[in-house]
Parts: sequence; C-alpha cells; structure tokens
Amino acid sequence: MYDPEYDVRIKRLMDDLGAYMTFLSVEKGLTVSIHQLDNFVDSFMTNLRPYNHHLLPYCMCLKRCPEIQEECRRKQQKMFSTIGDRPFFGTCWAGVGEYVFPIPNVHSEGKGFISVSGYKGDRAKAAAQMPKISQKYDIPLTDMQELYAILKEDVPPQEQVEVLIKPLVHMLTLLLMYLDDMNARFPQKDTASTSLFNSITQLIRYRYDTNFSLEDLAEQFNCSVSHISHLFSKYAGCSYRTYINTMRTNMAKVFLTSTRMTVQEISDHLGFANSNYFSTVFRRMCGISPREYRSRTTGADKVE
Repeated sequence: MYDPEYDVRIKRLMDDLGAYMTFLSVEKGLTVSIHQLDNFVDSFMTNLRPYNHHLLPYCMCLKRCPEIQEECRRKQQKMFSTIGDRPFFGTCWAGVGEYVFPIPNVHSEGKGFISVSGYKGDRAKAAAQMPKISQKYDIPLTDMQELYAILKEDVPPQEQVEVLIKPLVHMLTLLLMYLDDMNARFPQKDTASTSLFNSITQLIRYRYDTNFSLEDLAEQFNCSVSHISHLFSKYAGCSYRTYINTMRTNMAKVFLTSTRMTVQEISDHLGFANSNYFSTVFRRMCGISPREYRSRTTGADKVE
C-alpha cells in the first residue's frame, strides 16, 4: 500500500529547496540552476523545472533558438557523463563562466549537477565563439556582445560558493534517495501526463514573450483546454495564468537587477500587453513595483 508519508516528506523538502534557492538568488546574488536530474526522476522534475535553466539575459537570448536549446542539452549530457566528484569552475560552449557542483550518485548511473553561473568566463573563447554562434543561428552579434558585457566580472572564491551550495547538494541528494526508494516500492503511474506537462512548460519557458492562450496550447498539443488546466492545477499547484505571471516576474527580477533596460523595455521583452499591466502583475506578485524592486536591490535611485 502506498504510504502518504512519502508525499509529506517530499513536499516539505521541495518547500525547503524552493526557499533556499530564493535565498541564494535574492540574498546572495547567485544564479543557481539544477541539471540532469530528469535522467533519474523524470516524472518528478515538474517541481524542479523552475530551477532547470539559467535566468541570464545572455542565455535567454540564445535559447530563444530551438537549435541552441538542443545544443545546450547535448553539451550538458556530455558533461553529465564525464564530471567527477569535485566542484570546478569552467567556461560553457557559449562563453559563460560557471561553477559546477556534482550531485552524489545515489543511483546506478550518472549524476546530476548544480550550476552557479553568470560570470564572464574565458574571454578569448567567448570572443571566438560569439561570431560563430551569431552566423550559424542568425542571432545579431551586437545583441550577444551587449548581453555578454553585463555578465559578472568578479568570480567569487570557490570556497565561498561551496559553503553556500553544499546544503543544496545535501537536500537534492536526500530528495533523490526518497524518490528512488518510493519508485522502487511504488512504481509511478501517469507518466504520459507528466511528460505532456513538461513539454508544455518547456515551450512557454523558452518562448516566454509569446502570449499562448489555453486554446493555443490545446491545439498545439492535441488535447482539451480543461486537460491543460488540470495539469497546471495538479503539477504546478496554480492556474496557467498564475504560472505564466510567476515565470515572467522571476525573469523580470533578473533584468531589473542585471541590466539597464527600462521598465517599458522589460515589459515589451517579456510579452506583457503594456508596462502598466506589467507593473500591476509585478506588484501583485512581489508587493512592490518594478522600480522599487530595482532601487532596493541595486541601490539605484532612478529608473527611466
């Protein structure tokens, strides 16, 4: 018989993970993401999807191209199969510097990893790669260069970052252990629904400026509007519109703290109907306006 205590443990742990990821981002200014755990626990990754990609303007610009999304996945999978047991600093194929923290192998194959990203990596490599990426994928080189320029110059010492990331490694290791034990004793069902939900959220995450209606998604994924609404209620714990607004608000926070884009420009970039609606949504989600958020987090007194 299924033990509901597993759900309680996992929910508590997921709540702690979410709170700690917010702490690392807001209080410590780190850009942290979790990768490759879906190779172990695919049907549970719906809870981790918000932390499965880099919220960096440079990366988001590149990953609007589906071919680049696939290239990043291939590179991650290659690293996934070769990384050792110790954290290290490196430069990704697109020129971004990042710390990589392996997650201990509690399964029979491979392991996941945590990325602390957002730094200027190997400058020579980046300078050589950007024109190639621009030409191959038809992305304006000037856009890439401007967004790369706002990546962080100073890379914190590994020891300093490791102290902050170790608790996250331990929480994810415990999560994997819970899920592994639960999967062995109570094989999961309903994988078609979780797979569909993951496909939908991946689409809207990378095309975040497109205002997909439920009808648009239902037509694209060949299912009913009510089924998609049910998926968001079941796996995200909220409505489709709330999910979209939360995702866009989190992205807006990144642009407000790491770029000089105006509120109007951020609103347009994220696909809001207008800047007034963007400000209304942001205030509802965060309790303060976008301008107030920028002022508090960056010390800027004035926003255009």
